[in-house]
Amino acid sequence: MHLEYSANSDPVSPQRVAMKPLELHDGTRIPRGTRIAFPSAAILMDEAVTPDPSVFDGFRSYRKRQLPGEKYHHMWVQTNKENLAFGHGKQACPGRHFAAAEIKVVLSRIVSEYDLRYWRGQVRPKTFYLDENVFPDPTAKLHYKHRG
Repeated sequence: MHLEYSANSDPVSPQRVAMKPLELHDGTRIPRGTRIAFPSAAILMDEAVTPDPSVFDGFRSYRKRQLPGEKYHHMWVQTNKENLAFGHGKQACPGRHFAAAEIKVVLSRIVSEYDLRYWRGQVRPKTFYLDENVFPDPTAKLHYKHRG
């Protein structure tokens, strides 16, 4: 499966606001109130960071964890300079472990209790970008049936 990505609308994260004036180690000055964000999607879609980034590979991170010394790396909630979805360092999202667990519970219930499919003749909904947000077409329809 190939994933869509639009270079014209670069999802960014984390987003922060400078609460006081800052001066970085290289002399760059950031005034109070400045919004700061990083091009997280562009970083993850970089071939040097993610080989074949436009191809879905559900076991990509798992295989990375099999490499020597990588057993506890490449986890969804783990932050680093190449995966900024939850921020990084002391500014990383403190609720990321809870959010990940909650998403896993919801998805596991959907996958185990429902049959899902597109309506006949439909394919994957178009991806929409709005600022840093990425979401499927909200008018798309999905057929679901409870297995119970």
